Amino acid sequence: MYNIIYGVFKLRLGKLTNDELKKLLVNVHPAINTEVLVGGGVGEDCALLKVNHGLLSVTTDPITALCDDVGRLAIDVTANDIVSSGGTPFAALVTIIEPSDGSFEHIESVLSDIAKRAASIGVDIIGGHTEFSDAVNRTVVSVTMLGKNDRFISSVSFEAGHSIVMTGYAAMEGTGILVKTRLQQLKGVVPDELLYRGEQLGSLTSALDVGAACRELGDIVAMHDITEGGVLGAVAEMAYAGGLGVELYREKIPVDSSTAAICSALSIDPLRLISSGAMLIVTPRPEMIIENLSSKGIVTALIGTFTSEGGARLINSDGSVSAFDTQSDQLFQKESSL
Repeated sequence: MYNIIYGVFKLRLGKLTNDELKKLLVNVHPAINTEVLVGGGVGEDCALLKVNHGLLSVTTDPITALCDDVGRLAIDVTANDIVSSGGTPFAALVTIIEPSDGSFEHIESVLSDIAKRAASIGVDIIGGHTEFSDAVNRTVVSVTMLGKNDRFISSVSFEAGHSIVMTGYAAMEGTGILVKTRLQQLKGVVPDELLYRGEQLGSLTSALDVGAACRELGDIVAMHDITEGGVLGAVAEMAYAGGLGVELYREKIPVDSSTAAICSALSIDPLRLISSGAMLIVTPRPEMIIENLSSKGIVTALIGTFTSEGGARLINSDGSVSAFDTQSDQLFQKESSL
């Protein structure tokens, strides 16, 4: 976890480590209601509830990173959680915390963006909460998303030998954010056409097309969307939750040319940069999954395998091996110097 030192104060940004989260979850009692089929756990994207004769998936996420399209992102990242569980998002609750020096007009603008994005994917806004607070220094938006499931795909139900297929490119969301927040630093270093493409990548944060395609397929044993912490963080989280090792191949992980150029200019590892819109799919039959998704125009690649032991290992292009685990997203590290 990344730490920033200012004088005698030690600040932290980003998610808790897996060990910390596991320690916290000890305080959460096992489900006491029979309607709760799947509860919270390390690496699990959604809870699952039994409602009458159907299944209801539920997830929640805040948007805290520096960005100007917080409304769209808030809907996309929670909808992605639902589709990673095999569900279809249909309703959301929205909480908006505006800093004390903010404005009603800004809240109105954020909620308008949320409502437009939600309507475009068939999601109803059914409630929430808004307030001004001196506890935040920029707008924080948190969305709880509900989904309908015919079946549930866990994020952690896999075995050694199962393959990891990735859709989309690493660091799509992070690339777009970096272009917007570091444009002056990147101008003249990265070609304009790559900066433009990087900005466009930042809008590709929805994985609804992947979810729709995967609902038609068998042989998918787990799915997990790639958000804060990037590809390495998401894979390490899954391996930790499943009690397994994992081998990833750096050269096989899709990284767009614009992302590679922008991250190189800023000394950032794209595999540790927020990647909403990309998805991890675990399967015993990767060739079938890749062929099917690729035929629908979805960027898809086989990037690694879960192992019975050996920890989390990244095989680099020169054949060297690097251990990896969950770490604070590099976006937060770069934000600290803005």
